[in-house]
Amino acid sequence: CAPSAVAYLFLSIMFLLDLGFEQKHKGISMLAEPCTYMFIGVVDMLSLYMSVGLCSEEKPEIDISPLRPRALVDAVPSMRSPTWTEAVEKLASRSVSVQQLLDFSLRLGPTGDIMPHFDPSRSTTKDVVRQAVIPLSRTADGRGMSYADICADGQGLPDVMVTHCWGNLF
Repeated sequence: CAPSAVAYLFLSIMFLLDLGFEQKHKGISMLAEPCTYMFIGVVDMLSLYMSVGLCSEEKPEIDISPLRPRALVDAVPSMRSPTWTEAVEKLASRSVSVQQLLDFSLRLGPTGDIMPHFDPSRSTTKDVVRQAVIPLSRTADGRGMSYADICADGQGLPDVMVTHCWGNLF
């Protein structure tokens, strides 16, 4: 930034002048030096704010309008068999709402009715799936079904895809 460069130039000149003065004449540069450093700091700070846009009132335009209704056939070639398409649509339609996920998480831990030893600072996604989700989704015949199918409310394709990592905290 130009003002900051001018201030550094001023400091350099004051330093060179100090080399030629006796001790009793150095008072001006002793006062000018801290003021110059403060000026440089203020100019650098304002330059940084302006470069990252903190002083700007412009807001980015973000389109949050709903997306058009989607269908799996948009992304799937038409050469797929009807059985394959049906299976893909069934799997893609599995979802859990945010409210259902929050309700599930409230059931975990000592105050809940499942996985009483749940600890949010230690329990991983794998722990919760093995010790809470699988037992909850076991069917009467000893097999099981997906937890999303248990929570199904017939909404069709989900609006957002959120994924997970087995090793992360739940």
